[in-house]
Amino acid sequence: MRKSKKAVSPVVATVILIAVFIAVVSAALSFAEVELSSYYAQSDLQQSSTLASQVAQGINAVALTFGRSVSIGYSFKYASIAVIPNVVKYVIQISSSECPNNMCYVYAYTGMLVIAIPAHYYSLGNDYMSTIYPASFPITKTFVSKGGSGSIVLAFTKEFESNGIEFLYTVVVPVPLEVNTTQSIGGSQKIPVVRLYFVQLSNLAQQYPLPSNCTANPPKASVSILSLKSGYITVQGQGSQVCSVIGVTSISIQWYPMSTLYSSQFFNFPQTGQVIVFPNGNAELQVYIGDVGVGGP
Repeated sequence: MRKSKKAVSPVVATVILIAVFIAVVSAALSFAEVELSSYYAQSDLQQSSTLASQVAQGINAVALTFGRSVSIGYSFKYASIAVIPNVVKYVIQISSSECPNNMCYVYAYTGMLVIAIPAHYYSLGNDYMSTIYPASFPITKTFVSKGGSGSIVLAFTKEFESNGIEFLYTVVVPVPLEVNTTQSIGGSQKIPVVRLYFVQLSNLAQQYPLPSNCTANPPKASVSILSLKSGYITVQGQGSQVCSVIGVTSISIQWYPMSTLYSSQFFNFPQTGQVIVFPNGNAELQVYIGDVGVGGP
């Protein structure tokens, strides 16, 4: 005679259904939390790009002008903002009969503004990079902006691992601006004039000293956290210094990363420097170095 199978009791069935329901709801909530975090992080990234573009334009507006300032507001969910000092050194090597041993050097040091989002919230892929401002800047081909409509600062987005942690960085960092013109020296004779503009980006409370006698030492400054979530950023011009050299036959502009955390791979600038040659040896170089302070609430 066949034995009948025991039916599952209503109580046990209810417990099983409740357990399954809890598991399904927990999975759904976990998925929703991940999706919501990703949504907030994407929103932060979009706002970071907008803020970086506005800050870059603000720096262009106040650079080399003492006391002029621009303020921009922001609000983030996950992003943090900081001023990182002494990340790039620019070296201008000048060949001229007016220099000792026919060679002069001018140095410019700068920090950068970074907006960082942990990549575990949202990722575009390790080493992802895109230019924000100016949008057409060929960052992998040159680190020198050119022309009267050029920019003295660059903004870009970079996903990069620093200290073992991956972040989506939105960066604002000064770059050299080269403007070429001519100058009459009597009659119809003209000489080429190269103007190079550099900005020392620093914390408003820890300004970089401007170079004296066309020389400067690496400024001492610390990392400054502006705000974790919301507030405003102020960029303010702190004045400028001009160094002039005549009888120039060639100019070389090189760049060097100064931080182990933000290496040459972080910036993606080409390793080769910018070289300008004047066969007649009668050019004039004017180097403008200005300090722009960045502050917050």
